[in-house]
Amino acid sequence: EGVTAGGEPPVKLVDSLPSTNTKTTISNVRFKGDVLTLSLGYSGCNAQHFDFYIGNVFLKSKPVQVNFVFKPQQEQLCAAYFTTEFSYDLLLLKQLYGAEHGEIVLPGIGSYVF
Repeated sequence: EGVTAGGEPPVKLVDSLPSTNTKTTISNVRFKGDVLTLSLGYSGCNAQHFDFYIGNVFLKSKPVQVNFVFKPQQEQLCAAYFTTEFSYDLLLLKQLYGAEHGEIVLPGIGSYVF
């Protein structure tokens, strides 16, 4: 729990997903190797960094799925709206899966195929 992959902002595998009051919209999703790049839309007072928390338990489905949450590093209650592109290193998720080749579905994002 709390292990961070390289890169900014970090990816964290956790037993329990944190709660957040910040709602995000996801767009412009791209997977390139082990890197997920996407745009997050969110309300706040200024541009934010979002940590990517991934539950370290795979859901029983085919292909497997994981639950996740994007949590801002600082919660802000303002009405301004921002869209920011982020890149996340998914290598920890691949290592958790324990295979060189596979597919993990991130619901609402897409399939991480490796």
